[in-house]
Amino acid sequence: MQAAATRKTQNEVELEGGNMIKGTPSNDAIAKVLERLSTDQDFREQMLGDPVGAMKAHGIDVDPQGVPAARKLPSMAQVADIHKQFVADPQTDKSCIAVLLVVGAK
Repeated sequence: MQAAATRKTQNEVELEGGNMIKGTPSNDAIAKVLERLSTDQDFREQMLGDPVGAMKAHGIDVDPQGVPAARKLPSMAQVADIHKQFVADPQTDKSCIAVLLVVGAK
């Protein structure tokens, strides 16, 4: 299940489940992270181990308190589909930003 993004203020995007990205990341930053998550196993492991640092390296500021302790990522194929959709229409509501933060494992 993909979390939906909702606008909190001009400077933050909150995802269902309480994850939070500060500011508004650039389309290029989102596309690059999605591309790496869909192709680079080392980056995926970095994202699981230190999501705040992995995102910051791409210019995306994440509130560490919004990152769940138990984490998992969508499959590479699922991320590739989200990346493809985002590249085709980067002016969408940026709901694909949900994949940028790891999803709390249930």
